[in-house]
Amino acid sequence: MARPRSFDEAVVLDKAMRQFWSKGFEATSLADLVAVTGLAKGSLYQAFGDKRQLYLRTLRNYLDEGRVNMAQNLGSASSGHRGIADWLARMGERASARPRTGCFGVNAAVELGAHDVEVRGIMADHDRHRKVILAEALSRGVAEGDFRADLDPEAGAGFLILFSHGIMSMGRASLEKKEVEALIEITLRALE
Repeated sequence: MARPRSFDEAVVLDKAMRQFWSKGFEATSLADLVAVTGLAKGSLYQAFGDKRQLYLRTLRNYLDEGRVNMAQNLGSASSGHRGIADWLARMGERASARPRTGCFGVNAAVELGAHDVEVRGIMADHDRHRKVILAEALSRGVAEGDFRADLDPEAGAGFLILFSHGIMSMGRASLEKKEVEALIEITLRALE
C-alpha cells in the first residue's frame, strides 16, 4: 500500500512553476526542481512523472487560473470598456514589472511552441478560450456604445490576443512603463 503524500501538491506545483517561469523548461534541471520543491527526485517522479509532465501540468494550471480570473474580471466589470481597459492595464503592469519575467504562457510558446506540438496545442486552446471571453466583453462594449459600432468582436478579440502576446514578449526584453501605457492607450483608441 502506498504511503499518503506528506506535501501540499498545490504548493509544490507553484514552486515548480516559478522555477520554470524564471529559467525556462530547457534551463531548469531536475536538481533545480528538487531544490525549490524540497522533494526528493523519486518523490517528484512518483507524484508528477518526468520533468516534461511536471512542466505541462504547471503550464496548464497557470493558464486555467488565468482564464478563470480573466472571465471573472471581465464579466464583473461595470462595462465592457472598463473590463477591457482594466485587463489591458493589468497586463501592462506585468509587462513593465521588474524583474522582467513576462508571462509564463507566452514564455512557453516562445521557447517551445515552434517544435513542441503539445505546447503549441495547449497555447492554441488557451487562446481560443480567451478569444471567446474577450469577444463577449467587446460585444458588451459595442452594445453599450463605448466601442465602435462597426467593431467585429471576434476580430477585435483576436487582435487583443495578438497584442497581449506581443506586449508580454517585448516586456520581458525591453519595454518600459511609459511605452506600455502608450501602446495600451493606442489599442483602446482603436476600439473606441
